[in-house]
Amino acid sequence: MWSNGQWDDKMEGSHQNTEGFGKGNMEETIDALDLKGLRVIQPVCGYRFGMDSVLLAEFSQPRKGERVLDLGCGDGVLLFLLWGRESSLTGVGLEIREDACDRAERGIHLNGLEERFSVLHGDFRRLKEHVPADSFSLCVCNPPYWRKNDLNDDCARTQVKGDYGAIAKAAAYALRAKGRFCVICPAENFDHLMAECVNSGFALRRFCPVYSRPGCPGKRVLMEFSWRTNSGGAVLLPPGGPGSVPIKNAEAGALGP
Repeated sequence: MWSNGQWDDKMEGSHQNTEGFGKGNMEETIDALDLKGLRVIQPVCGYRFGMDSVLLAEFSQPRKGERVLDLGCGDGVLLFLLWGRESSLTGVGLEIREDACDRAERGIHLNGLEERFSVLHGDFRRLKEHVPADSFSLCVCNPPYWRKNDLNDDCARTQVKGDYGAIAKAAAYALRAKGRFCVICPAENFDHLMAECVNSGFALRRFCPVYSRPGCPGKRVLMEFSWRTNSGGAVLLPPGGPGSVPIKNAEAGALGP
């Protein structure tokens, strides 16, 4: 979020503990997403979703009737945000962390989305064991950003359980022809992710830089790829233009809803 001229990676919401709700306890919170009454269950300590998920959900522009796969769905926030923008969506979240899977499943129940979404506990590097090929029209991913030695062994933040190449291959397996793959990454990783997606058969369709504030280099890049289509040239979206994702209260030149 845009706050005091700075980029805020944490979303604010109404916090409640989850004691008495499923497997929840005092180490979790229920946070409002400020969208159709949706809420997400998150740990007090550990990975909590930030603005990147909000940007990716908006950029993905979910379409009526699409079936979506979220690779590394965490606590399910991206699925909820996508449904908040298009209520005809159905889909699956795949997550390797058992505790996050549990929170995502409880979040689906909390939001009354049992007929829309399901969560699978598994590794996207072995996606064939979990879902059929060519079975989704939209794949989204907010991947771990850092190489495994950069921070620690937290697989929500570091690539200890799969790098960009593995993510691209999983998306290619899951998508039907002309399916869309939407992803966000740090600006310094743009060329790496781009190369892996092209190597897996994707064509870049749209991309959009994300700026923390005017006059500063882009911090993130949002990208949409198309599967099994000829490249017709990618569109670089302008900050604040159609299909971009303006940040509330951002000044001219900063990307942002």
